[in-house]
Amino acid sequence: MVCMVPLICRIRGTVILQLWYKIIFCCLYAGGLVGIHKYAGYNVSIPKDILPVISVVVGLLLVFRTNTAYDRFWEGRKEWALLTVYIRNLARTFWIMVDDHNDSSVIVEKVTVINLLVAFAYATKHYIRSEYSYEEEDLRDLIAFLPRTFFPSSTTPLHEQESQVKQIREGTQGNIPAKKAPPPPPPTTENAKKRRASVPYVASSYDSVPTNIPLEISYYIQSYIKTVKDRNLIDNPTCRILDTALGNMINCLTGFERIRRTPIPMSYSVHLHHATWIVILIVPVTWIKDVGWGTVPAIGVAAFCLLGILEIGREIENPFGYDFNDLNLDDFCQIIHKECVAIVAQKFPDPKEWLFSETNRPIIANAKSAVDLAKMNNDQIMIMLNAEKDYIFSDKHPHEHKVKFNNTLPV
Repeated sequence: MVCMVPLICRIRGTVILQLWYKIIFCCLYAGGLVGIHKYAGYNVSIPKDILPVISVVVGLLLVFRTNTAYDRFWEGRKEWALLTVYIRNLARTFWIMVDDHNDSSVIVEKVTVINLLVAFAYATKHYIRSEYSYEEEDLRDLIAFLPRTFFPSSTTPLHEQESQVKQIREGTQGNIPAKKAPPPPPPTTENAKKRRASVPYVASSYDSVPTNIPLEISYYIQSYIKTVKDRNLIDNPTCRILDTALGNMINCLTGFERIRRTPIPMSYSVHLHHATWIVILIVPVTWIKDVGWGTVPAIGVAAFCLLGILEIGREIENPFGYDFNDLNLDDFCQIIHKECVAIVAQKFPDPKEWLFSETNRPIIANAKSAVDLAKMNNDQIMIMLNAEKDYIFSDKHPHEHKVKFNNTLPV
């Protein structure tokens, strides 16, 4: 169970820093109304009857806004989990199923294409953050050998891309500096913040043009799948598995683009802000008569609740940035990288080495090793397996998996 005291006292990662000046404004506004009502002789209070209807409508709108934003956040996390699954499957299949015949050149090929899978993850991270440089620290070494091409981005409006490409082709941006993302808010990790602040970009024309680097990488991975198929290093079922997994990676990339390029409609966002502020500005004049100066702290609490929900929805609707509450994409990519490095760090084991090991005792109720069991005939093994069943369902089993069957029907 989470301790509530640290959460109550927590400031970092909350929306308080985005709200404090708005709350102060609301309190000053309420204090001014109370002063006018009490000391200037003006009756600024209005009946409370109109407030409940407006409050209910605004409350429903706020709930819908927050749920929509959280759905986008959660969908982004699910898409990244699926991308991780497909990269793991591809890396495992490339390493084990592509027959290298102990040829060092094929081993180098497999390591290279698995590195491209890692590069796909890093490139996707930067792509959905609108960072289009080939010289990102975590990406450049993995794709340094690939030709630079141009695939239109789906995270930037097409007319902007066409304008920038045209300028580059005309030579008007021959010596432009590399485009960097706007100064980010606190990143997901402190290391990411230090890294991006200390590593200079190597400028190139492509650094200023939105380009779909993950899609480029998938092009080379697909070409390798075709090559190993043509060389008969994989069979048809394995080729289909690789094609399907790579296609699913592109599906994930498209899912990220959909989240990134489908904002909450402007009319809805603007209307919700207007309605929320109308409620906040009306509430004090309905409380002045009964609450007096207590209206000031009360409106501060109300503003904190309503504006806080509004700000939370705005913050989490794009989960791919550098905000404290955004998805930790840096960590996700590093996990994928380390897993792929671990896969290629060892040759896949021969099943004979571990299936028929002296320490492998497949039948728990019998202490015989797999080597001894392999020397027996089928009838002897089946007798032992039946004894194993009785042992597992008995009280003697250490895990106490007690399952009792009653074949009698109730009368």
